Amino acid sequence: MAEMATVNGDQRRENRTNGPASRRTNGVTNKASKDHRPMLDATASSPPAPVEADSFPALRQNLVEHLTMLRAEFRETVANYSIHVQGLLTQLEDGLADQPSELTDRERDRRARALRQALKDAEGLNLKPVKGRRRDLKKVETFANHLNDLIDEW
Repeated sequence: MAEMATVNGDQRRENRTNGPASRRTNGVTNKASKDHRPMLDATASSPPAPVEADSFPALRQNLVEHLTMLRAEFRETVANYSIHVQGLLTQLEDGLADQPSELTDRERDRRARALRQALKDAEGLNLKPVKGRRRDLKKVETFANHLNDLIDEW
């Protein structure tokens, strides 16, 4: 059955019954791939189980209901996140407006430097609200938290 063949000076064993690149294992014909892992022959595999006709519409309807629920939860999540960040920004505005007027010159200079840096950071946010990017939301939240930490030190 198996014969030695010479190809370009190399000797290779050929299996005459199944061809040079296939072998029979446990009654299932496997073809060897380029990386020498066996691959099942298309005729030997069983087709996937068909979806029952009456369960497909039920599955589709179930997914539609879940998507509707997911949209509602997403809207609620975005609204709550927006309320949180807007509340933080409002708190910062109020905190900056209520600064005491009786500060030492040294403290006033220190706060002025911090406010200049915060203003520079705020101008550098470069938000693009039309695109609706999560990174823009994160930039605003990070900036607000940083400014809140700065003001808390006063």
